[in-house]
Amino acid sequence: MDASQQAYVPWWRLRVDVLLLAAGFLVAAISYIADARAGCPAWFHRSGAVTVLLSGIVAYRSLSKHYEKLFSLPQRDTVLRTSRNQRIIDSCTLGLSMLGTVVWGYGDLPFKVACK
Repeated sequence: MDASQQAYVPWWRLRVDVLLLAAGFLVAAISYIADARAGCPAWFHRSGAVTVLLSGIVAYRSLSKHYEKLFSLPQRDTVLRTSRNQRIIDSCTLGLSMLGTVVWGYGDLPFKVACK
């Protein structure tokens, strides 16, 4: 069994994941701009929940791809390492979920002083 083989997943097959990650980031960015213009927290900290939800969807999609790769092991007779592109998506997913959690929990604090 050769453990040095690496799976290859082209970017076009990851386009849904990329779009979901971009949407999660854009929701937070647009909400921040809207709250900055209004001067009071209304949407930014709530956007953290949407960001975490979208990153959770991408994480679930990634997990199902890893399971699919594992379950096809008997046909291949070799363990494939995760593709470079999928590892990038997985890292971005983790980063976006951490960012969303911080925004969700503390996103209203930068506006508290300006709103008083």
